[in-house]
Amino acid sequence: MGMFRNLMEEGNLFDLGWRGNKFTWCNRHEDESFTKEKLDRAIANCIWRAKYPKVSVETSLAVCSDHNPILLQCSSDRPSIHSFHTFFQYEASWNKEDGCSVVVSEAWQGRNGMESGLDRVISKLETTKNGLKQWSKNLARDRTKAIRDKTQLIKSRLIAKMQQQLDRAFIEKDVEVVLMHMSPFKSPGPDGFSA
Repeated sequence: MGMFRNLMEEGNLFDLGWRGNKFTWCNRHEDESFTKEKLDRAIANCIWRAKYPKVSVETSLAVCSDHNPILLQCSSDRPSIHSFHTFFQYEASWNKEDGCSVVVSEAWQGRNGMESGLDRVISKLETTKNGLKQWSKNLARDRTKAIRDKTQLIKSRLIAKMQQQLDRAFIEKDVEVVLMHMSPFKSPGPDGFSA
């Protein structure tokens, strides 16, 4: 951790902050060894920050990983001549969720309109994409609410000593142990990191 702090100081780097959950990692233990930390962050220097003054960093919810992904959105003051287009990506983990197959089925069984052949397929894919985007937003919102509710319930049941242990600063050795137990040869998860 000392090396990371030195790197931050030498590069005149600073944390860009966050919206949402502060913690980006948890060990997923279901006992008293449960730990969560802020391991992932967006950093920048003053030159970059001056070029991109409109910045937001948001912590999203992880579906299949112990790391919550962070999303950095930035724009310069100069208007872009290109329109911003977000790409849609189907997440394989959605197959495990209730409702995903219903959204896909409804999109493909819906009315056909006047299109034929490839135009019909493109139209159905677009309908599927829009349905899944809305469904995944609702899923994330519901999960966020459920996590918030359960967190409040857990906090109300924690004794003071346990709360102090959860709030303590992480120890460099803990991070090292976790990193050494990561398998570098496994396939990456949805966040791009191996489990």
